[in-house]
This record gives sequence, C-alpha cells and structure tokens, in this order.
Amino acid sequence: MKNRILKLVFLSVIATCISRSSIAQISKGYLTLGGSMGANITLDSKSTIGPLSSSTPGYIQWNFSPSVGFCITDEIVVGVGLNIDSKFTNQVSSLDNSKTENIMASGIGANLTFRKYNKIKSSIYYHTQVGVGYAIQTGTNRIPLGTNNLIDGGKFLARSISVTVNPGLTYFVSSKWAIDFSLNNILAYTSRTITFFDYGPEDIETKDGSLSFGYGLTPTLGVFYFLGQ
Repeated sequence: MKNRILKLVFLSVIATCISRSSIAQISKGYLTLGGSMGANITLDSKSTIGPLSSSTPGYIQWNFSPSVGFCITDEIVVGVGLNIDSKFTNQVSSLDNSKTENIMASGIGANLTFRKYNKIKSSIYYHTQVGVGYAIQTGTNRIPLGTNNLIDGGKFLARSISVTVNPGLTYFVSSKWAIDFSLNNILAYTSRTITFFDYGPEDIETKDGSLSFGYGLTPTLGVFYFLGQ
C-alpha cells in the first residue's frame, strides 16, 4: 500500500511538471531574445499582346531581424531590433522592351515594436505587432543602352521611415522557447527619400510616401527565448 501511494505521488509530480512546462511564460518582467528570417518570392511572368511577347524576371526579397523585448505587463511586449534586408525597388527595360531587369537594394535599419499576445490555447498565441522603423538602403541603378542592352547607372541611397502592422501566431514548444510566424507588412505606411548619384553635376533627390495593404508582404519564421524568474 505504501509503495502504491509513493508511486501515485511520483506520477502526480511528473504530470504537474509536464503540464507546467507546456504553459507559456509571457509575464510581466520577462525578457525576450530571438530573431526571425523571411523571404518574399516572386516568380517569373510572361505576357503576350498580339505578335509581341515580354518576360519579367522574378526576384526574392529577404530579411533577418534580431531583437530583444521586455514584457511591460502580462502578454504585452515592447521591443527593439535590427532589420537587415534586400528590397525590390523597380524594373527597367531596354529601349525596344526586349529585356527587363530588376533593381534590388540592400539595407539595414532599426525598429521599435509593440506586440500584444492573445491566448488561443495554453501554448498557442495570436499576436498583433505594431512597429515604427528607420532604414537605409543602397543599390546600383540600371539604364538602357541601345536595343536589348542594359548597363550600370548611378548609385542610389534610400532613407525611409515606416509604420507597419504585423499579425501572426506564436507556438511555445516549452515554457521558455517559442516558434514565431508573422506576416510582415500586411498594413504599412512608408515615407521615403531617394538620392541618385552620378547623374550629372548635382545629385537628384526624390521624395514619396505610400500606404499599402498586403503589398510587399513578407512571411517570417522566428525563434524566441523568454528569460524570467
């Protein structure tokens, strides 16, 4: 009888530990450490109008975002992070429209985020993140030269300020570790200034702003560690 009682106590302790380990820890005072990676893949496309046909090359936008956050209250995290990425800016075609190339820029930026978690189950959360960021991107333009020919043009520098809304899901594989899936830039406002160099005696500067829904959407997958007591 005594051995049976001890066995029951032992099993109940194990069950309690297992159940506690599966409970997510998004508590006030916790730190979050981690990062995410994402890619937005656009495939080649072809179009035909009468006897003429053209082909638009595909491209891949990618980003890597390490970050650190602080739980100011249960299920609310304020964070800061970096963003290293490549970005599609525009396409350029040769004079006879027989050749098209993509212009891509690489960049780095910093962002401030505010994330709210909402529990679906003990280990699954839905989150909504609002971010404000500043980024710098550089690249080389391409310009047409004759027919079926493109050459390097001047360099350009793009500086942007953006506000984004990114929803997603977070799954806790343990009480400390979580896998994070987000849809970045599902709603975004961007104010951008672009400076073009080597186009004449003076640099050329342009400014624009855009509000988009779903354009430039980049799914990301990340891993986060919740550090607390």
